[in-house]
Amino acid sequence: MYSDDFDYDFDAPDSDWNYEPSRAELFREIDAAVYTTDPDGRLTYYNEAAAALWGRRPVLGLDRWCGSWRIYDTDGTPLPHDRCPMAVTLQEGHEVRGAQAVLERPDGTRVAFMPYPTLLRDEIGTVVGGANILLEVRRPPQLQLAREERQPRERERERPIGRGRARLDRLSPASLDRTRGRVALATGCDRSLA
Repeated sequence: MYSDDFDYDFDAPDSDWNYEPSRAELFREIDAAVYTTDPDGRLTYYNEAAAALWGRRPVLGLDRWCGSWRIYDTDGTPLPHDRCPMAVTLQEGHEVRGAQAVLERPDGTRVAFMPYPTLLRDEIGTVVGGANILLEVRRPPQLQLAREERQPRERERERPIGRGRARLDRLSPASLDRTRGRVALATGCDRSLA
C-alpha cells in the first residue's frame, strides 16, 4: 500500500529561469483597469479591464495621459486630457489622490471613477513613467452632491438637541438628583440594589 515505487525529480530550475512573472502578466491578472505611460504621458500598456472601462482600445505610443474618449469633472464640466490626474502627476511630479472624474465612452455612456496615478522611478529616482489604476465608482456623483446639500438641513435638526443639552448642563446638582430619581423610578432601577 505504501510503496516507494515513485521517482521524484527535485532538480533545481535552470539558472535563467525567472521566478517572478512579468509586469504585463501581473497587470493582466488585476481585475481593475490599469495602464502605464512613458514620462511624456504616452500610453505604453493597458489591460483588458482598462479597455472595457474606456469602451475603446487606445493606440499605444499615440494616445496621451488616459485612454478614455472624454473626461469630465464630477459636476459635468469637460476636463481636458492634459489636466487629468495622470497628466498632473507626470507634469508636476506629485501623485494626485482623492480625485474623482467621469469618463465618457465613444458610445456616449458615462462612468464615474477614481484614479490613482503613481510615478514610476528608476533606481536613482528619475521619473521613467507613470502607472494608473482606475476604480469605478458605483455611486453616481449626483448622490455625493445630494448628501452635501442635506448636511445643512441635518445641522438645523441637531440644533434643538444641542439647546436641550445646554439646558441640562445649567441644572443645579440638586435638580439633577431629583431628575435621576425620576428616571430611576420610571425605569425600575434602584441605586440601593447596585
